[in-house]
Amino acid sequence: MAGFLPAVAVAGAGVEQLEVPVAHREAAVAITLFYPAGDVETEAVGGTAVFAPVDAAPGAVALEGQHPLVLLSHGGMRSAPGGGDWLAIRLVKEGYAVAVVRGPALGPADATRAPAELWQRPKDMSAALDVLEEDPRVDPGRVGAVGVFLGGTAVLQLAGARLSAGAVAGACEAPGQSMDCGWFDAAGVSLHDVATGPLEGPLQEGRVASVVAIDPEFAAAFETASFADLSGTAHVLNLGAAEDVPAALDAAQLAGAVAYGRVDGADRFDAFPECTGRGPAILAEETGDDRLCTGLEEHDRAEIHDRIAEEVARRLGSGMLGADITQ
Repeated sequence: MAGFLPAVAVAGAGVEQLEVPVAHREAAVAITLFYPAGDVETEAVGGTAVFAPVDAAPGAVALEGQHPLVLLSHGGMRSAPGGGDWLAIRLVKEGYAVAVVRGPALGPADATRAPAELWQRPKDMSAALDVLEEDPRVDPGRVGAVGVFLGGTAVLQLAGARLSAGAVAGACEAPGQSMDCGWFDAAGVSLHDVATGPLEGPLQEGRVASVVAIDPEFAAAFETASFADLSGTAHVLNLGAAEDVPAALDAAQLAGAVAYGRVDGADRFDAFPECTGRGPAILAEETGDDRLCTGLEEHDRAEIHDRIAEEVARRLGSGMLGADITQ
């Protein structure tokens, strides 16, 4: 990242909570902006009984100058608040200001609303950029986007990749092609009945120079030819070995159309925050499955998070600098 990032050292992260009214939702979009700060006194931000918080300083004075901006969208159709904060904090340490654009809290009864997230998430990120490009802490000429799961789908759409409405409608007909088919079936929701016309609307965001999608959902529904018309650079990462990536998150089929790579030693559960000491037991008791905390096998999630963030920063920087990274 040398030559791209600010010369001053980033000691800590400031944080600010924002809300952006949008026409396409009933409620404003919540944004958590993390930004480079100096030697500040931090406190625990976010976190749940299962997932650990991050350390940041609310309202801290930002380091002088304008910082490259990353729009970050984390999670699937039922994303949890704070899921991407671990990555945001690490990217701040690399010199970025990071706007975590949060999806709505959808519960078991919200399956009918969920498919609209396919086009609302990228619109959320564009709306966030409309506001943030006026922020004096942000350099509007250096903007990237990172997404995880459905957030990964969204950032590819921002770059100009298009989902096929027909492929989305049929996603639950092929085993394992969507993470939410069981939820939809239980709620009586058929993707064939969902109005997918907005997928064909203008979702590309020309102000975003570089995107990185991690384990994007609905990869099989992208129109491969649309990757020829991207407005910036796009990279896709899968977490872990091919045999450990579920079909619904397998983006290897896009390797011929976009720069593709893997983070070895990781698995899809490493996209989530580190867990509290009680986290695994809470999950085991409530769901019978503690893999959100323990992963597919025992390893150091913090170390994996460092490697994911390093890979993301390298690829983001390549797009903003115009360098060529093909793997």
